[in-house]
Amino acid sequence: AAAASSSAAPSSRPALPPADGVRAPLPTVRDQLIGGPPLGGLQDMAGFLPAYARMYGPGAGAAGRGASARAGHEDAPDVDWMFPPPRELSYPGPLEEARQLAREQQRWLFVNLQSHTNFMSHSLNRDTWVHDTVVTLLQTHFVFWQRGSTSADGRQYMERYKVTEEDLPQLAMLDPRTGAVIVKMKGFVSPEDLSMAMVEFLETNSLTATGAPKLRSMDTSEQMLREMGGDDLAEAAPAEADAAAAAAAAAPATGPSPASSPAAATGAASPQAPVLPPEPEEGAVDATRVSVRLPSGRAVQRRVRLSDRVSALYGLVMAHEADARPGNFRLFTTFPKRDLEAAAEQSIQDAGLANSAVVMRWAAA
Repeated sequence: AAAASSSAAPSSRPALPPADGVRAPLPTVRDQLIGGPPLGGLQDMAGFLPAYARMYGPGAGAAGRGASARAGHEDAPDVDWMFPPPRELSYPGPLEEARQLAREQQRWLFVNLQSHTNFMSHSLNRDTWVHDTVVTLLQTHFVFWQRGSTSADGRQYMERYKVTEEDLPQLAMLDPRTGAVIVKMKGFVSPEDLSMAMVEFLETNSLTATGAPKLRSMDTSEQMLREMGGDDLAEAAPAEADAAAAAAAAAPATGPSPASSPAAATGAASPQAPVLPPEPEEGAVDATRVSVRLPSGRAVQRRVRLSDRVSALYGLVMAHEADARPGNFRLFTTFPKRDLEAAAEQSIQDAGLANSAVVMRWAAA
């Protein structure tokens, strides 16, 4: 009996491997993870993690935001983007949730409505929404909400704000307190022009001010045609600018009286009209493009040489702004803001203005 009991007791020695050296498989275990809906793979994960951080991370606002369904932001199944939208920048929830978040964080609401059948929408994704300055401004001062026209959210926005397919792509800055559209842009907007428009908007509007924001609308479709070379105006503009600059330099000053000019107030001599050098040919190795936004909101673009002086940009302004005279306006970079007066004698390259955008402002009286 003792022997039988001893043989039935389990051995403390490890089991010997089978003769063929292959261990038996482990038994199958089934379990269930408790949490949200399953993700659809790595593509969903790439958009999920930043969205999760915005909804539940520090500064996300009210607890539980984002509990509603997220299907509203998805495009129709047959939509194919040549350059995908920046999902990591856009708030994933409905428009009203984005408005609420903007109110809580004292930010403006920036809406971009796109159409996958319009190449300008693809150009925005390729050029504008990946630009460092634009991304920094969006993340610092706005809640960004981007949708395609085939998504449920996009269709609701179009119905609410009376937007048609012909109006796309549309970029709009909204007041989160009222939902009113303050600035509305149609078509492709280059990152340089958009960063200037955003800086101007932030300088002239405040969520803590009691006055109503300044409304503004602009159509940038013609600008896109110019950049793509589909308009004869693009060829005529340089010659017209050169002729206007020569006339402005030769004409007597008719701007503010000497007694009221900044130079007279300081006892300095009146500055001479800057010279606008000839525009280099397209593709020149030492050429770059600079954009200047005028007070009217119109952007003037021109090729300049890297060796040209910054003062040439002042001549460019005088060629396109009838009331501009030496000393009665100033030029600033967009972000960070910098007055270019001290750099007027530097080269475009030394001043860091290659492929840049600047803003014109009238000098204080």
